[in-house]
Amino acid sequence: MILLILIYFVFVGVGLPDSLLGSAWPFMAGEYQVSVDSAGILSMTISIGIIIASLSACHLIRKVGFGKAAVCGLGFLLIGLAGYVISPAFGWTFFCCVPLGFGSGLLQTILNDFVAEHYSARHMNWLHGSWGIGAVAGPLLVSAFGQTAAGWRGGYITVVLTEAVLIAAVLFTLPLWKKVQGTGNGKIAEKSEKALVRRSVSVRGKAFVVGQFFMYCSMENAMMLWGASYLISAKGMEASSAARGVSMFFLGITAGRFLGGMLAGKIGNVTMIFGSVMTAAMLDLVLLFTNGAGTAMAVFLLLGLITAPIYPAMLHQTPSFFPQENLQLLMGVQVASAYAGITVMPPLFGKLFTVVSFQLLPVLQMCFLCCVLVCVIVLNQRAAKRQASPA
Repeated sequence: MILLILIYFVFVGVGLPDSLLGSAWPFMAGEYQVSVDSAGILSMTISIGIIIASLSACHLIRKVGFGKAAVCGLGFLLIGLAGYVISPAFGWTFFCCVPLGFGSGLLQTILNDFVAEHYSARHMNWLHGSWGIGAVAGPLLVSAFGQTAAGWRGGYITVVLTEAVLIAAVLFTLPLWKKVQGTGNGKIAEKSEKALVRRSVSVRGKAFVVGQFFMYCSMENAMMLWGASYLISAKGMEASSAARGVSMFFLGITAGRFLGGMLAGKIGNVTMIFGSVMTAAMLDLVLLFTNGAGTAMAVFLLLGLITAPIYPAMLHQTPSFFPQENLQLLMGVQVASAYAGITVMPPLFGKLFTVVSFQLLPVLQMCFLCCVLVCVIVLNQRAAKRQASPA
């Protein structure tokens, strides 16, 4: 239990930097005298680092184990965040994005894999709820320090100290990581690294693994990025009210992860995904045909609440879909495909919305949710066939 609580806190530490940049950027852009859209370069660099680290995490876990790999991830986060604190110009912050993205990618893959292998679906949902706590706390830190002498750097310094404490805590609990890791369903067979990669790449169904995470994260981040623009353009809301609508979506996601954790053990991952997708599709229909601003904001809150359990449920279901020896690499592929969707699709959606209409947002969301459902159905059928076939 001590280790599990620590893992939750580490995931809070993963969520903190994810929201810091967006909140601190107005202060940073003024200080560095760069255009506001320059933040997109930093965000894309972080995402690329996450993708590379996610695909590299399997090798690191096999070499040093989960606990020491988590220390490495936290170390990269600390270096990147500390770099932001001491950066004298915009160019320096660009280089800080590399360790920041690498650390985030490592930690997400390592902790998702560890929890999926050794804990229940409830804990996977609560793990991602912990990320939400960090994501909510980041802007609050920037707001608290923004008007003080420390400025935006005060928020970053606080997070740097938090990451340092987490590193010390993980180092102190390394024996617990080894103990829990030894109680898993079995260690990866002693094969060469190349053989493991070849077997993982040739696994049937991997395209559906990539597809479900790519589609879900594209949909979720399109809501985060373009939700306010949709409410302004399609529902006639003012900018401040539209911003509150998107905050309702974030609030729904955070609450939904913790609520999903309480329900996951009772109804199962696949049922959770089915129910969430079908309910979200109905909410999208309501959003499409309603004109009331209050109703639209309520739907945003409910969409966050209902779709929140989908991502952790897909992650926790992975050990049921594939053999243990392929699991670590496939976990990295999943996180990488998620961030590929986050990086590529929302900007393309933006181009589409400006050419056609923001009214398409709930329609695209329904289409992508249906694609997620198809991927889960196919993977579940393959898993059932594999379990039914003789060993």
